Amino acid sequence: FGNHPNQHCTMLQCASKDKITSKREDSVRKWIELVLKSRLEGDFATSIHDGINLCQFVQIIDPRSIPIIYTGKKYPLQLKLNIFFFISACEDLGVPRFLLPNVEDVFLKQNTIRVIECLEALAKHLEESDTYTGPLLDKVEQQIFVKSKMTPPQTRKSIEYFNRGSHIGPLNLSDKFINFITSTSTSTSTSPSPSPSPSVSFSNTSILDAAQKNFTPVKDDINYSKNLTLAQAVIRRYIAKRDFHKLARAAAYRANVAKEIYETEESYVKTLQIIVNVFMTPLRISSETDELLITKQQFRNIFSEIQVILGYAQRLLSELKPRYENWGPHQTLGDIFLNITQFLKV
Repeated sequence: FGNHPNQHCTMLQCASKDKITSKREDSVRKWIELVLKSRLEGDFATSIHDGINLCQFVQIIDPRSIPIIYTGKKYPLQLKLNIFFFISACEDLGVPRFLLPNVEDVFLKQNTIRVIECLEALAKHLEESDTYTGPLLDKVEQQIFVKSKMTPPQTRKSIEYFNRGSHIGPLNLSDKFINFITSTSTSTSTSPSPSPSPSVSFSNTSILDAAQKNFTPVKDDINYSKNLTLAQAVIRRYIAKRDFHKLARAAAYRANVAKEIYETEESYVKTLQIIVNVFMTPLRISSETDELLITKQQFRNIFSEIQVILGYAQRLLSELKPRYENWGPHQTLGDIFLNITQFLKV
């Protein structure tokens, strides 16, 4: 470890931290396997990088939490949507946003500790829930490292920590811009009784606000303006990705609604056809012969206008089928029901 005592302690702390992380990973892996009732193939990072196992895991916990799981041809965009659906489901189930993992980190099989922390938070929420009755996560000892003052190197680490917990990917800022943000956020007042320095917040909005409020351009150095432009680009990218992911999730839920409407109507038509072909038609034939099973009045009371209802249901299904088979974000079903409203009164 070297002769320096601090270096020796640091190496021991890292070894201890890695050991605890490994135990936490094994515990989370066993929990997922218990819920899925199947083993995860390969190492933990590889088994979750496409989001399929994570989505199936959360879907068992809450069937309505995942709109769709892409398991066919594994296109990168669809796999990333799987991961995003998992992240959104965890947030809906009560996991704090700062503990949610990054889509890119999961997909690229890096920084799996964020996924572990997210699943541990989910397990804690389920443990306090009265509705969940499945297996729970085995608790593993955790270490929390707290630092008091924020120097530029520590600020850089905090931004890296923020990157690991964000949905948008890395917030790449230069050293000079980090030093600038640190100086503007921790500068002391010149008044006789200075108040304590405010805590530093590292969200995209707070960084941009601090930079625009306190920044003074320097003619000899254009890096500041470049970094401001970079910060604005990061925020725009965040907003664009956030909106796209929300629209993708909403579109998936919308497709599920259309699928349920079509399949329900299809099942309804098949049931009516069975009633007509298997029961109604033979009884009608028997009523016209000497072998009377039921009277004509009983026949009318049982079946009433079922053939008329079947005709309307078949018409509705025939109009729904082409829309459903060519379903997309701009496809609608409401006009079909508006046109058939008068028939539904039957």
